[in-house]
Amino acid sequence: MLSGTNDESITIGLDDLENRCKEFHERGCRAAKWRAVFKIDESKIDASPSTLAMDENAHTLARYAKCCQENGLVPIVEPEVLLDGNYSIEITAKATEKVLSKVFGALIDHDVCLENILLKPNMIRSGSAAKLQATPTEVGEYTFAVLQRTVPIAIGGIFFLSGGMSENHATECLNEINKVAMRKWCGVKPWHLSFSFGRALQKSCLAEWNGRDEAKFVNNAKKTLFFRAKANSLATMGNYHRDFESKEESKIG
Repeated sequence: MLSGTNDESITIGLDDLENRCKEFHERGCRAAKWRAVFKIDESKIDASPSTLAMDENAHTLARYAKCCQENGLVPIVEPEVLLDGNYSIEITAKATEKVLSKVFGALIDHDVCLENILLKPNMIRSGSAAKLQATPTEVGEYTFAVLQRTVPIAIGGIFFLSGGMSENHATECLNEINKVAMRKWCGVKPWHLSFSFGRALQKSCLAEWNGRDEAKFVNNAKKTLFFRAKANSLATMGNYHRDFESKEESKIG
């Protein structure tokens, strides 16, 4: 936890990072990831995340990124605004805009080469406890607007985290973000907008397999993973449609 805040946190581990980067590079590693989380406090909506938490985490992310680049690693920068509360998509957009502005300010201050980093942010959505949930179309509009306001075109690419979203919902939202980007930029997107999903890529695959060694379960798990990867690949081009799910799922089993 970060002292002086309401249960906000900071990621630690910079002290020996240079030695670890050198070691991992020697062992063949070429990329690394650092995650910093930012909390929206429902009791202090307009003042959260706090300036202290944003400054400290942005500074840490920038130092990590510079250390990686000096030691031959591509830094994946992951500033995640946690969406656990009861608030609107507008609140998430405001908080994420502040966070990303701080992060890129720190990256520039630390002379990080923006062309050689990857950004892994949250999508702009309603808080998970909100009764009124934003539609995928709204997620696309708000997410792209925040990116346009804060993220330099120079960066290597944007790979969204899924943040607890269901598989279908994450894919739909990714699809809408790319559709908005192509519409507003006349078909040429300013960044490569892709995915780095955890649960939203693996959940159904793991359920299909469930640790069983029989060929049937292993093969179905492989098919399920390929299916989800294909759906998200289509979404990165704005070509995903809901009917893809029913057509492809019928081929598994």
